[in-house]
Amino acid sequence: MQDNTNLQIILDDISKKTGRTISKKDITFFTDGASDSIVFKYDNYLIKTVDKMTLKNQVKFLNLYNNCNYFQKIIFYNEELNYICFEYIAGDIKKEISTYDIKPHINMLKDIVSNYKEYTKDGFGYLGEEVQSWYTFLLQEVKHSHEMISDINICENVIYSSLDMLKNVSINKKLIHGDFGYHNFVVTSNNSIKVIDPMPVIGDYLYDFYFSILSNAFIVKNLDIDYVLSFFENEDIKKKKALFNIVFFIRMCRCYKYNRQDFKYYLDIFEKIKEG
Repeated sequence: MQDNTNLQIILDDISKKTGRTISKKDITFFTDGASDSIVFKYDNYLIKTVDKMTLKNQVKFLNLYNNCNYFQKIIFYNEELNYICFEYIAGDIKKEISTYDIKPHINMLKDIVSNYKEYTKDGFGYLGEEVQSWYTFLLQEVKHSHEMISDINICENVIYSSLDMLKNVSINKKLIHGDFGYHNFVVTSNNSIKVIDPMPVIGDYLYDFYFSILSNAFIVKNLDIDYVLSFFENEDIKKKKALFNIVFFIRMCRCYKYNRQDFKYYLDIFEKIKEG
């Protein structure tokens, strides 16, 4: 059920900003799975109510990458009323991909993460929840992921070996999307991609690159690990393999929790990873 009092206050504020009177009959409601959020479309605007930390983090990320055409644009926002007005993107969440499209899409993902910018703030991990090191962030993500598959027996030695390998590896800190998966890719009418809903992380751009590739079960089913690891030749191959293994485990566990019908594809790849 919508909070009609807060909604009217938000509509009044949007009317002031746009100079156009808006009533509830002018808007179309959506759901993003968050019961405490209001999401609606007005004209070419998409308005979302969010908590204060999410608002600050999304504004920081999307303002930093305002010139990148892949990311959704912020039109305006109100920190007191906890809402953000985005450009409305007409399209559908990208769920399917053909074998022919896999390599072009991976190249597109590479282009996006190659444009990530250095970020000098202290700490690593989710904005507002920073930890002391990149290793600590990854360890927390692995432990949290393991909880999703606690009812099955999976040997994780290769994952913890990969974590150990990264313990003393320095990275060029950047502000990355943090939830850079196909569930946040919108395909527009001209078949271009727009990326929505950042969960900004201070860390390694390769994390987003692998996360996006491994978020699509069809790509995983047809995965060429050597091809994926061939990108970014300037990076140490041992580092790339270790981070790939860790991100793969994180994505595999999410698949088990949310899309169990695809889990078998991840298990097949996990066997290859364990074999080295």
